[in-house]
Formats: sequence, C-alpha cells, structure tokens
Amino acid sequence: MRRRVVETLDYPTRRDSGKERLFWSIAVSIIEDDASVRHIVAGWIKQAKNLRYVSEYGNPESALARLPEEKPDVVLVDINLAGLSGIHCVCRLKPLLPEDAVPHADGL
Repeated sequence: MRRRVVETLDYPTRRDSGKERLFWSIAVSIIEDDASVRHIVAGWIKQAKNLRYVSEYGNPESALARLPEEKPDVVLVDINLAGLSGIHCVCRLKPLLPEDAVPHADGL
C-alpha cells in the first residue's frame, strides 16, 4: 500500500514551482532467518527516504500468517530460509498479497 507523502522543502527546486514535492513511499517487509542480517536490512529501509519499514520476520510461517493483513508493496525474502525455502515462500505469498505487491527472493 503505497502512501503519498508530501515533503516540505526550505527552498524551491528547479523541477518544482513551490516548496512542496510529492513522492511515493514504498512499504517493505523482510523475511530473513538470520537476525543480524535482518537487523541490517531493516536499518537500511528505515534510513531510506522513499521506503517505509513495515515488518520483519524470522521464519516464513509467521510471515505467511501476518503479511496479508499488513499488505506491503515489497517483501524481501531470503532464499535460504530454514524450513520452507524462500522460493516456496514467495510462491505461497503471491496469491495472498494484493496484485501490486512484489515478493522478492534474494540471497541476502
């Protein structure tokens, strides 16, 4: 669920006529079983200007249960998860998430 965000600038930019610039924030969730990697990726998302941190999960089972309620735009999924693999997790997530959500498996 992308949210429209209005950023107020102290100065007008060349592309903007006024002091406000519109941009979209992208809601991101993480599924990663390594807590240190999960923490690092969550930190990157929280610091990114156009990304909005939604949630993080240490196992795919809890993510599959809760992500449909949260409706993130992007889900970063580790391929090498314990138990259910990241590829199988993405296959099970895709029908549960809105059409515009993008599950992404990666070797984080």
